[in-house]
Amino acid sequence: MNVALLTGRKGSSMKDKNIRMLLGVPLAAYPCKAAIDSNIFDHMFCSSDSDELNSIAEGFNFKKIIRPKKLASDTAKHVDVIEHAIIEIESDLGQIDTLTIMMANCPTITKENLSKSYEILKKNKNLNSIVPVIKNQDQHPFRARKVN
Repeated sequence: MNVALLTGRKGSSMKDKNIRMLLGVPLAAYPCKAAIDSNIFDHMFCSSDSDELNSIAEGFNFKKIIRPKKLASDTAKHVDVIEHAIIEIESDLGQIDTLTIMMANCPTITKENLSKSYEILKKNKNLNSIVPVIKNQDQHPFRARKVN
């Protein structure tokens, strides 16, 4: 069973960053659409304490996992969020074979990255994880700046 997990929380250093509009589309819609378009996932989930984020993800057929308050704080660790989600998913569906974790604030996730990563992981039994990286950091959206 191949599962996608979108993670994002309501409170952060940038208010509502996961649901802000980017080119007329909520930021979290980009990884959701990439997951759908990749056609590799049996199930898709969203772990969040944000009703708005969960609503966006549900529009792409992601099932919501309501994140407990203790996992939605500034000091909560992402690994704990992931472990909580795995417990929720496996109690509903059984054992997960592969889990792809996507951050709701990452519009650069593409269906090609998801598909290629999954294929590499399936073919090489010596691997237990894959982390895509950006080759040319100078063109990464994180380097963009607003001009006043």
